Amino acid sequence: MRQPRNCKCCVRASPRSRSRYFPGAKSNRTFLAMAKRQLISEQDVVAASRKPGKELQISPNAIITPLAQDAAQVHGVSFEVIEETAASLLSESAHTIVIASGKHQIRIKKKLAAFLQPKGWTVIDLNAEQKHDDILQLTVETAKAIVTKRAVFGIILDTDGIQPAMVLNRFAGIRAMQGFDSEAVRKGRSQYDINAITLGIESLSQQRILSLTDIFVSTKFKNLQQ
Repeated sequence: MRQPRNCKCCVRASPRSRSRYFPGAKSNRTFLAMAKRQLISEQDVVAASRKPGKELQISPNAIITPLAQDAAQVHGVSFEVIEETAASLLSESAHTIVIASGKHQIRIKKKLAAFLQPKGWTVIDLNAEQKHDDILQLTVETAKAIVTKRAVFGIILDTDGIQPAMVLNRFAGIRAMQGFDSEAVRKGRSQYDINAITLGIESLSQQRILSLTDIFVSTKFKNLQQ
């Protein structure tokens, strides 16, 4: 038995139904182009409100539903328009941190990961991924993860944090510093946009490490040249 032309069971929408849901869609090409646009829903905004910065990155031609706009005002979420070429890279890395440590800092590194995850960060543990604790090699892998936009930030724990910081800064696109003081880390983020930090357990307590990490990931860069 043939289905009626306008039956809701039909898989394909007729030209008339397409124009009903997509006004102005006069051709298949226009219809498909509109269907592929990024759709921002209320759920997307609520999810973004739980992440650091409360920013939601969207493509230039994204469709933001009225409920999403209302939710953005309620939850204080801002929309950041990014280019299509960068969207696929940034969507996954925007809230991802790569961490690594020497063999004597594994315990503190695990507590650091447990500290970051409830704040909305995705943590990549390079020790677990690479299955070794060669701090210099892990430092190189940390730099690569940031440069290739696999992660937005990198944190390395070792004895004093000096050598990893020196190695990190050999890579173009890496702006690393040794974290030892709250104001220095805050200034590094806000004025110099550092994207990697090294922390030495020889001179920092566990609580101090967590405090410096919190400043590092929560302080926004202020582009003074704008």
